Amino acid sequence: MHIDNKVKILNSDTLTSLLNILGESEKVITGRMHPMIFGVLANCKVIPFSISDKIDTFKQEWLLNENEINFNHINKTIFKKLNEVLD
Repeated sequence: MHIDNKVKILNSDTLTSLLNILGESEKVITGRMHPMIFGVLANCKVIPFSISDKIDTFKQEWLLNENEINFNHINKTIFKKLNEVLD
């Protein structure tokens, strides 16, 4: 489906297909978690829209802005959880 000539609405049945689509995309507009994560990893500008608290939490916890994952926060969280398990 096309909305004017600038936007395409695409569907994917497989992870490989999704990754190929994202690799050719500039922006991803989604309310779903996995396309949002894969879009960020594919260096797309991700524009999440809220359909659940999970999306809001991901935006607040892990994104510095619409397109940057806060890897420093992720690393700190991982090491904190590892220390809790190992202590």
